[in-house]
Amino acid sequence: MSRTRLYWPMRALLRALFRVGRWHVEGLEHVPQEGPLIVASNHLNLLDAPLVMASLPIGPITVMAKAEYGRWFSPAGWVLRTVDVIFVNRGQVDRRALRAALRVLQEGGRLGLAPEGTRSRHGGLQRGREGVAYLALRTGAPVLPAAVWGHERFVADLRRGRRPEYWVRFGPPVRLEPQPGVPRGLQLARGTERIMCALAALLPPAYRGVYADAVDG
Repeated sequence: MSRTRLYWPMRALLRALFRVGRWHVEGLEHVPQEGPLIVASNHLNLLDAPLVMASLPIGPITVMAKAEYGRWFSPAGWVLRTVDVIFVNRGQVDRRALRAALRVLQEGGRLGLAPEGTRSRHGGLQRGREGVAYLALRTGAPVLPAAVWGHERFVADLRRGRRPEYWVRFGPPVRLEPQPGVPRGLQLARGTERIMCALAALLPPAYRGVYADAVDG
């Protein structure tokens, strides 16, 4: 069985798992049903990607994840290895991973990633990295912001005998258009800011982090 065929059984398994808690999904009307798509979510813990995957009515989705998940066992790593995944070496520009991501989008596929690049230690959004804007500008694929929260307490709530509660909220896709005459670096910076502010606007104020002022203002 191919990884693409494994996507749907895994999604069904995850949906059964997340029904243990009070699971709120909002904004499904914003999810494009066809064509290439970049799904960009905030990064709170290992359940981010599985929760977004289980919430989306479309698929399959190729996930970008840190290379460590491919080298040692973890529940998230196990889930990722059952679907299409691009492992990324952090701390450097991983051109192999970028080429693989471009290929997915150019072939009309869907790509899931976390623009922050690393998990937030304090729960608030960190500065977004420019990879997502680069992919969007190169391919013309829209970026679907996906805000997730509450799930970071999933395990702790279960241990305390509480029913967990968590949210997934999708916003209108962000479309980046190349701007002739504007330096590439500036286009990437502006595009990243647009995407991150769109993501921050979907989150409760306590989770907006460094983008709180940009959204509130």
